[in-house]
Amino acid sequence: MGRADELSFKLDGLTPPKKLDLELSQAFLSGLLEADHSDFRAQGPGHLSGQLAAVDDGALLRAELRCRLVTSCNRCLTPVTEDLAFPVTVRYVPRSKLEARAKRPKDNPGAEKAGSFDPRDVDEEPLDKQRVELQPAIREQLLLALPMGLVCREDCKGLCSSCGQPLNEGVCDCKPSLVDQRWARLKELKLKN
Repeated sequence: MGRADELSFKLDGLTPPKKLDLELSQAFLSGLLEADHSDFRAQGPGHLSGQLAAVDDGALLRAELRCRLVTSCNRCLTPVTEDLAFPVTVRYVPRSKLEARAKRPKDNPGAEKAGSFDPRDVDEEPLDKQRVELQPAIREQLLLALPMGLVCREDCKGLCSSCGQPLNEGVCDCKPSLVDQRWARLKELKLKN
C-alpha cells in the first residue's frame, strides 16, 4: 500500500494503467479539511483505491475514497462520526487545452454572465509538465462528499436556548419563555391610526 506523499505521477508511467492502493494519513485528510475551514476532522487514515490511466493526451482517475470523519451534532454539539465511501472520477487535461477551451466562443453568449458553466468541463483537472497531481482532486471530491446536517440521533433534543444544557441528558430548570426575546421589542411599537 502506498502513502499520501505518493500523489504525483508521471504521465508516461501510466501505460499500462497504474493500480492505486494508497493510505491517506489522518493528518493529510484533516489538513485538507482544515484548509477549507470545515468543521469535519479525519478520525484515522483514509484509503484511495482504483486506477489511473493515460488517455488521449491526458489521464483518467477512477477510484474510491473511504474515510471516517468526526464533526459536531447540528443540534447538541456532541461529536458525531460518519463513515464516507464515494467514487472519485477525474479527467486530467493538459492546461493548454483547458485554456484554449476557455477562450472558445460560447454556444450561449449570455451564459457566462448568468453564472452558467459547460458540463463538459466538470471533473477535469489541469495537467502540468506531464505530471498528474491527485491532491487537488482528492480535496475537491472530499469536500463535495461531506454530509450536511448531521445529528447524533434522529430524536436529538438539542440545547436549551436559555442555559445551553444538552436536553438529551435531561430537562433543565429554565422556565420556557413565551416570547422570543429577539422579537420582544416589537411589543413596544405603537402604531398610529
